[in-house]
Amino acid sequence: MTSKAAKRKSRKRTRTISLPGGDTATVPKLANSREPQEDPRNVVINARVRVFGIKADDAPRRSTQADCCIDSVSDSEALRQVWQSILASRRNSRLRNGIPDGPKCSTFTMISDALQTDTSPTIDIRTAEERDTSAKRSREMWDARIKALPATQMIRAIFEAMDGGINGQGGELWADGKPTTRGVVFVAALRVLTN
Repeated sequence: MTSKAAKRKSRKRTRTISLPGGDTATVPKLANSREPQEDPRNVVINARVRVFGIKADDAPRRSTQADCCIDSVSDSEALRQVWQSILASRRNSRLRNGIPDGPKCSTFTMISDALQTDTSPTIDIRTAEERDTSAKRSREMWDARIKALPATQMIRAIFEAMDGGINGQGGELWADGKPTTRGVVFVAALRVLTN
């Protein structure tokens, strides 16, 4: 048996609405409310803190396991430039060829990066065919450099990190707040590519 206070509290959490035909129904008070929801960026940051085991201050720039591994070393800026260049050439090549980049839907809301614009007076006046050729050449150049790495583990670590371990393929780069063995190999491969 419930107490009177519990019944009163439950009535406050619900409301009665009229239905066609003279019927009534009880619905939770929160349904169709205009209460402000939590900022989706905070939800994403909290999830990254929980999943990657990192500080909340580091979460905005550490969106993937690869980012966590790169940030964990002292020469992270040079490694990040190489990694971003690899990802940019891959993404550009895929988009130029009509291949969607990444999943069609995402569990987490994307956090927008700071918008930076090129203030120089340069305009890309190349034709679409020239852009396609350039994207293909850039992708092939990075693929050749990656395939020329000294160890097979390095090659696999880079390619699997590029794919993000889709469908459970590829090992984790980051676990328990530190790089895994594969994450250390990934960083070593980036160091080789930096030279």
